[in-house]
Amino acid sequence: MTYKPHVYEYILIIEEFVVHIYCNIIDDATNNILNESKNKGSISINAISSVEKHSPHTPKGQNHLHVYVKNNQIFSINKDGSAHDGHHGIQIPNKIYHSLKTNFPDFNLPKNKIIESITVNNSEFPFNEDYSNIVEPL
Repeated sequence: MTYKPHVYEYILIIEEFVVHIYCNIIDDATNNILNESKNKGSISINAISSVEKHSPHTPKGQNHLHVYVKNNQIFSINKDGSAHDGHHGIQIPNKIYHSLKTNFPDFNLPKNKIIESITVNNSEFPFNEDYSNIVEPL
């Protein structure tokens, strides 16, 4: 008799795409990440918009928001206002922007309502002489 490990299959349907993911170990963290795209916002911010707030997925990650209109994700944004999941250059609609400012005051939303990458203070860019602002101590 041969040992055959159990294989888990996840099927994600995202708009017109069907993604099959196969793996043989599923823990809670992996399960949450795999199902993230299936979730629609659990926090209603207006009649047609909702938000899902997530904790970081990696040690250097940030809390972030996934924003939906009529169950379709329109963007995601990190706590510092930078793009999450590649949503650079997205303009946040006025009603959603004001709802996010009210409901998530600890998030640093861009004043011009356009999601860019993080803005770096000129005194820290590109690096200081001992590189301490970009290299973590051992």
